[in-house]
Amino acid sequence: MQFIINPLAGKFKRKGILKRILNCLNVFHRSAKIAFTEGRSHASELASRYVADGVRTIVSIGGDGTLNEIIHGIGGSNTSIGLVPMGSGNDFARSLGLYRHPFRIIKGLTDCGTRTVDIAKVDDQYFLNIMGTGIDAEVIKHLEGARTYFRGFYHALLDHKPRDYQLNIDGIVHDFWDVNGIFVANGKYFGRRMKISPNSILDDGLLEVIVIYGLSKARLFMLFPKIYVGAHITHAHNIKIFQAKNIEITASKEVPFQRDGELFSSKKVKIEILPGGVEFLSPKE
Repeated sequence: MQFIINPLAGKFKRKGILKRILNCLNVFHRSAKIAFTEGRSHASELASRYVADGVRTIVSIGGDGTLNEIIHGIGGSNTSIGLVPMGSGNDFARSLGLYRHPFRIIKGLTDCGTRTVDIAKVDDQYFLNIMGTGIDAEVIKHLEGARTYFRGFYHALLDHKPRDYQLNIDGIVHDFWDVNGIFVANGKYFGRRMKISPNSILDDGLLEVIVIYGLSKARLFMLFPKIYVGAHITHAHNIKIFQAKNIEITASKEVPFQRDGELFSSKKVKIEILPGGVEFLSPKE
């Protein structure tokens, strides 16, 4: 079992936590190998190297970003992934049901089962949780330092301009005007506990597509708090929800997108679900 630790993950900012994690690993996984990430994409490089060396289990100790890098590193191999959520948000871990204390999860890895979950792909990049465009990507552009998604939203709202999109949902074309945001969800949560897609299931072979459109800044401002409890989906006049296996999103011009928190720009993206694409360790109590 190989552990990859991101020492810059959010929870490691608390004094002494990293040392306690290492002590816990020494107690329950004395023979395990441990590596520390040293920068962006390093977790992906490490994971790729371990897969080539025949490692069958890699445990991510970090946030959703570290996990996403490891997913790219294993590249569709049969390597299983363990997750000890130490990030600031841990939204995918929440969808996965990993609510327990990190030390309990580490201990549970000595006797655990496995759970196969879906993974999504946008063009040639993977994502586990949520990707989006519109206000969502605009928020990510404003997330600097300790700024939370909540604060980032209200900064992004000041400059927000709705755009027109065409969506191809499993071969059926839908045109939307004045779109505030499009979210393609595998998991339920994003932005630190915001329940953007309450009906998402990680192993149903489907993605949820949530389109928010036709809202003024004032109405979008009022809708935002409802996302925390998933109540936004009741706004049928301004929100459409689809389930799909293959999705194409075409914008009127090149626009920013975010994929599990990573920004990129494009005019058209193709998204597909890969059922049972990755196997996670499932620690027992």
